[in-house]
Amino acid sequence: MSNLEGVVFYPQDSMEDIIISNLTEFLRQGLLEMGAYYNVGTGNLIPLVASGHNFQYYYGRKPQWIWEDFTPKSTGLVDPVSISGILVNGVFVSTGTAYNGTGYIIDYPRGRIVFDHPLPSGTSVAAPHSYPHVTIYPQDSEASRKIQDDYFTMQPSGNPTLSSKIYLPTILVGVEGQNTISGSQLGSRDKITDFTIQFDILANNNWDADKLKDILTNLENKSFYFYNSNIAPKNFNSDGSLKSTAAIWSELSNDYPYRGPVRFKEDARVSKFKRISTQLWHNRVRISLEIFVSPY
Repeated sequence: MSNLEGVVFYPQDSMEDIIISNLTEFLRQGLLEMGAYYNVGTGNLIPLVASGHNFQYYYGRKPQWIWEDFTPKSTGLVDPVSISGILVNGVFVSTGTAYNGTGYIIDYPRGRIVFDHPLPSGTSVAAPHSYPHVTIYPQDSEASRKIQDDYFTMQPSGNPTLSSKIYLPTILVGVEGQNTISGSQLGSRDKITDFTIQFDILANNNWDADKLKDILTNLENKSFYFYNSNIAPKNFNSDGSLKSTAAIWSELSNDYPYRGPVRFKEDARVSKFKRISTQLWHNRVRISLEIFVSPY
């Protein structure tokens, strides 16, 4: 056993990793249950035309396609589409099969169909699916960097590129600091720690920016359990295809609980930045998250 405490195995997820993975999935599940998603019928996907990849990748309108099996909390909503196959030139090709000898996978996080080999130019590919109205990413993710580079650095005109507009509205989740506030009991090394959570909301209209701001500030005093991302199975393979063990956040937190409950404190702070361009609104919500931390 190492003489250092709090980490059993160096490559395991850090405390911040556990926080961000839980909060992104917690928010995603909640927003989907509210009905913040769209169902797509048979609209054609857009092929990627690039050297070496012509007509092998076919993209939907937005990333983070819905795979979760859940019942919307609001009455009257149509359930999300469960993808059972795709249409190639109007021919239905069920998942796990091939079109003219070419297999494919569904890359849910990136919102695309990936074929084993390029298809002939002019081939139409459609995939009935659902996608979220709001995308959610960690602050240090590739998608987050792309969005922020585009809006704050790469586009001096203030006009976003189409590739970045597909992410909006989005919530970027980060941990901005931590502070130990108390020990849990006399003689114990267990402690209660406050983590400052920062949610950056980027939207192309004021309504979405303010709606998401309201939802996040209403997290005050909410208590729930995290799941332990060090032992819970991952939902996706490296290529974005869905694993057979995939489970929604509430199932993971029930089956693989992480220590004690966590609680958002009653201290939400909101910053509303001036509109950066004619197409971007930016709200920021900071709120403390109280977590039981043990070195053992």
